Amino acid sequence: MTTLYAFGSNGNGQLGIGHVEDTNTPTKCLGLPIDDPIIKISGGGNHSAVLTKQGHIYMAGLSQYGEEDMKRRSQKTDQENREYLRYQRRFKSMEWKDVACGWAFTVALSSSGKLYGIGTSRWNELARSSTEDMVELDTGLTDIVSVACGWRHTVALDADGHVHGWGWGRHGQLGPSETPPKDKKDIRAVQKITMPQPIVQIACGHLHTLLRGQDGTVYAFGSDKYSQLGSTIEMSHHSASWIDAGWHHSAILDAQGSLHMFGRNDHGQLGCQTSLSHAFTQIACGSEHTLAITKDTYQVLAWGWNEHGNCTSDKDFTKEPIAAEMRFYTTLLSFNRGIYGSIQPLGKLEKSASSCFHSGTVKSITHSVSSTLNNKPPVSPSALGYSSSSCSSASSYRNYTSHRFYSMTTQPRLLTVGVGAVGAIYSWRLSKSCNVTAVCRSNYEAVKKDGFDMDSAKFGKDVFRPDQVARTVSECVTSEPFDYILVTLKALPECYNVADIIAPAVTKDTTIVLIQNGLGVEEPITERFPDNPIVSIVAYIGTSQTEPGKIKMVGKESLVVGKYLGAKRDSEKQRAAFIELLKKGDCDVQVVEDVETVRWQKLFWNAAFSPVCAMTGMNTTELLANEEAMNVVKKVMGEVIDAAIANGYQFNHDEQMNAMISRTEATATNYKPSMQLDKERNSPMEIEVILGTPLKRAKAKGLSVPNLELIHSLCSATNALIMQQQSRKSQL
Repeated sequence: MTTLYAFGSNGNGQLGIGHVEDTNTPTKCLGLPIDDPIIKISGGGNHSAVLTKQGHIYMAGLSQYGEEDMKRRSQKTDQENREYLRYQRRFKSMEWKDVACGWAFTVALSSSGKLYGIGTSRWNELARSSTEDMVELDTGLTDIVSVACGWRHTVALDADGHVHGWGWGRHGQLGPSETPPKDKKDIRAVQKITMPQPIVQIACGHLHTLLRGQDGTVYAFGSDKYSQLGSTIEMSHHSASWIDAGWHHSAILDAQGSLHMFGRNDHGQLGCQTSLSHAFTQIACGSEHTLAITKDTYQVLAWGWNEHGNCTSDKDFTKEPIAAEMRFYTTLLSFNRGIYGSIQPLGKLEKSASSCFHSGTVKSITHSVSSTLNNKPPVSPSALGYSSSSCSSASSYRNYTSHRFYSMTTQPRLLTVGVGAVGAIYSWRLSKSCNVTAVCRSNYEAVKKDGFDMDSAKFGKDVFRPDQVARTVSECVTSEPFDYILVTLKALPECYNVADIIAPAVTKDTTIVLIQNGLGVEEPITERFPDNPIVSIVAYIGTSQTEPGKIKMVGKESLVVGKYLGAKRDSEKQRAAFIELLKKGDCDVQVVEDVETVRWQKLFWNAAFSPVCAMTGMNTTELLANEEAMNVVKKVMGEVIDAAIANGYQFNHDEQMNAMISRTEATATNYKPSMQLDKERNSPMEIEVILGTPLKRAKAKGLSVPNLELIHSLCSATNALIMQQQSRKSQL
């Protein structure tokens, strides 16, 4: 006997449990026969479909009968709208062998290999006009064995392993177009998606598509905004045995039972890598959550967005996988909000029910994505603060047989130390492909509670929740090491040694990444950890933390990554890998041979404008208009340029000075450098790495740099006073 249980979003009765209230408790579905086993479940925007072994389709929810019917039904009372799973007699007297739900449409496959559809077709999802009746689709296809639906696109697989798709293809989710699109909508007729080998399984996400080849190779194409298409970092050669796609994430189950996941992770969609060491037999992705059954205990684990009870928890989301409490052995068939099948009675799991998920064919069970999870219309890129041009897409497929999957077990672990404005921006971007732990200080309480409220002119608006938030590095240390430690602390050697701060988390294989201002910031790291790879980065970015946890970024950003010639170990491989991660986050990355050349060049501006602004209280516009102040700026800048030249760096003195001043006049209107802001906040300024190090190197070459020496002394005295005041305050 087969019993179906459901939990999650249910505002339109899509769970088929007799009412329209959300539930986080597995609840028995109503209306299904007890003697007809379930072989497939699919969820749409606000509706669900269940396929039985005898070829019958049962449906529940708001949009099960089509768009116009959906509008009529939405106006009925709650009592009239209470739902159970209904046998679809209107779907003609035929035997069905597959069914898939899109956002507001449904596609069914008959036993004769023909496709039928019902619902909306504004984007040609049904390869015909919208319909309130289940009618045959005008695809011209024969011998179809399975079908999958995304938000606005449909993909079908035929008996020869060929894939065909139609609907909305703007983001490449239907592969490269055979003809140029007529307009930006890129609505496509039925077309073959050419692949290098026969395909045995298909799965659709919101705007992306996954295919599994007969040799276990996985191909992905479409939107890659959240890295849902995977990574290009080489790592694993595991063969995929099953694939599934959520709204913005993807999952691959390999032959060994390991689960590999990649994509969006702001609500824990990818799970917590330190909490899953299980082998799995079955997986299924909801719109922003995931369920899986463990191989050894048949336990159902759930993680991800849980606002409507999709993971059986009472929290809004869960990054730690939790066990769904079930009284019976279970088998996942497919789901979108948290529907899954349960095999009764207690005792041995029926072999037929278990093996149906691993039948090796797609016709028995395949997953079609929906967003019934949130019970709301899908969020557009612009609504999230992204412009469509910023969305990364791939119309050509990607092959993941020999590539690392970002997953619970293999996703790179990143520890960011000093998560202020700069640290928050780049941790946010790296979270697309890394498990991020953030060490926060003054903003700890705000970030721990609500995450970071990100507002970026380039990257859009979002709420970024690190996978873990801690006050100290020591709190983050576990048995599982970090792959990367990203240091975005202010460089204040007069206050602390960065190497001492990160030491508890450094292992022999940890790559240490520095995004810091100034010259010589690498020296304490190479001295303490000579055998660790170091990636040194210079950032050009305008960002600030307006209040704890609220980050504002203006304009664009640029990162310059280069070799640190003072390192004792070659870090080229690690540097290339980290650059790949940054690019996954849509960061602008430039690569140079010697990063210290770039550090000197940035110093020409920072060592001149920053301290003069800080000491005078003038912003850049006021400074440029003040002849006396600009004379000091030019003298200090000239001496720093001379120091760089004396140390073997090839710069043209006059060209560099003119370029720095001209650029400030053109772009830095009413700008306050970080040193000035620190002074206004009564916080220590970065004096030594911006003024002290170039001063020492100038003197080492016998140069006379009286202006640089004077401004360094003034700033050092001011810094000493600030730290003295802070010390007194802390003692109170």
